Amino acid sequence: MKNVFKKCFTLISLSVICASVSFAEDLSTLERIKSTKVMKLGVVQGEPWYFKDPITGKWDGVGYRLGVKIAEDLGATVQPSETTYGNAPAAIQSKQADLVLVLDATEERKKAISFPEAPLLYYKQGILLREDLKIENWQDLNSSEYRIGTAMGSSVDRDLTQRLPEANIERYANTDETIAAFISGRIDGLAFFHPALVIAKSKIRMGNLVIPKPEISNPTSGGIRKEDTAFREYVNSEFIKMMEDGTVTAVFEEYLKTKGLNPKEIPGVMK
Repeated sequence: MKNVFKKCFTLISLSVICASVSFAEDLSTLERIKSTKVMKLGVVQGEPWYFKDPITGKWDGVGYRLGVKIAEDLGATVQPSETTYGNAPAAIQSKQADLVLVLDATEERKKAISFPEAPLLYYKQGILLREDLKIENWQDLNSSEYRIGTAMGSSVDRDLTQRLPEANIERYANTDETIAAFISGRIDGLAFFHPALVIAKSKIRMGNLVIPKPEISNPTSGGIRKEDTAFREYVNSEFIKMMEDGTVTAVFEEYLKTKGLNPKEIPGVMK
């Protein structure tokens, strides 16, 4: 009799679990997060936006901290889901991630996923130059005497090609290779969006970080599943609130301080 009771109890428990899982899957993203108290945040290794401590395995970074705040306003915690920028749309579509922050709303990505109307933050295009070079304007670099490095095929690469037709644009596979070329003196400067340059400068301890005029400022956003209208509206309201109340700036500056950087000496993330 006891065995029969145990079997019945097990079957009932399994039925309850299966029903709970099915119920959670039927909920919208916003409803599920409120119900489970967990928001799956897509994280992409790369400072200052996301950084995984190799010793503790814990995540940090500007994007991660902003994600935590968005989740907290729903009474939820963040569950990191590691991905790449290239795979981010697929991770969102497959529900491995509910949200991926610091994801640019390109036309190609808009075909697969949705984005809030409000921007999360802005980053400016800058350049890390040899310390002896004093540059204020982009046109000051438009000369064959300058060798400027950047990542091949990036938006910065496309902009520099048009903006500095007379300069020697050296294209590398990634940021690390560009930094190595700068350290060795093979290029006079490396051009990226300024947050990446800030981290590069903090690591190599050389160069003069400049935001040439006219300033080039690009917005970035957060990716969400197309059908998640309510969640998109919620995230949009969070973006507006965090920008207006100074949260975005505060989080950015706080993270820079953890890297031993002075935020007052670095351009912010507002337009």
